[in-house]
Amino acid sequence: MKIMVFNDTSDFHDGCRAVMDYLHNDLKENGYVILESVKNGEFPQYSEKNFKDAEGIVINGEGTMHHDRPLAKWYLELISKAYSLKKKIFLINTVWQQMTLSKELKKILQESYVSVRDIKSQSELNKHNINAHLHLDLSYNMKPTGLYPGWGESFFNHLTRDGVVIGSFSHDHDLRRKNIPSVNIFTDKWEDVISRLSTAEYFITSRHHEMYAACIARCPFYVFKGNSWKNEGFLDTAACHLAIGPQMPFPYDQEDRTVFEFMKGWYDARTFSKHVEEIEKAQPYYDQLFDWMEKQKPFSFAEAV
Repeated sequence: MKIMVFNDTSDFHDGCRAVMDYLHNDLKENGYVILESVKNGEFPQYSEKNFKDAEGIVINGEGTMHHDRPLAKWYLELISKAYSLKKKIFLINTVWQQMTLSKELKKILQESYVSVRDIKSQSELNKHNINAHLHLDLSYNMKPTGLYPGWGESFFNHLTRDGVVIGSFSHDHDLRRKNIPSVNIFTDKWEDVISRLSTAEYFITSRHHEMYAACIARCPFYVFKGNSWKNEGFLDTAACHLAIGPQMPFPYDQEDRTVFEFMKGWYDARTFSKHVEEIEKAQPYYDQLFDWMEKQKPFSFAEAV
């Protein structure tokens, strides 16, 4: 099948690059011909000829489809256009939150292949009788090999780890103090983020893909809310499947003054001591989470029918 891929986020940060690498590889391995992979942007530019020739379109939803954002609405219009031309539609790897759907779009998505990353998004779509499949974010399938002895085993020795690593947040200006153990998905390679977190005792972030990197590295983490429910949605999904309720793993908080003051460089990593305490209280549940994730079947176009 000849297809076009939309919302290619590979230039945004390296977690997104990992997503797109997996997506492109999986399409090719399953016999799909990619006519064009269209970069995300306010008004994405693409070839009308390729669109005409394509038998299907793939939209990598990621963190885009929420709150009727202009780009999210643009993709809904694209879906309507593709449907009118009798093309196969795949909306995958997506969040879905507070999106307005016309009667026509509900019908289209009911007849399309939809895959979400969290149970909250799945429930939201189910309200419209849209059957959404559930898979972990595609980046989770891009794991470095041989990262440490006992890779993927729940009895991996946490005592060999040391210290707290701080990730990135939504603030535009990062003025954190020098020499603070840190990772940044916008400047670091995906593999390097995972490698660094594999030696960390705890991790603090608000970035969705940094949270996934921590899961691959089996590093206990605290994640703040983002601009959609993608972070807490992931944790709710795990809590539901593991039947561990609200203990997993802590209250869901917006970035607070602690984050602001840290990013201003006023305090060092010790300012997150209360968040570390939350991680420690939830310590027994992290291995359950990581083990559960290891058992999940990856998304693949081999089964996207």
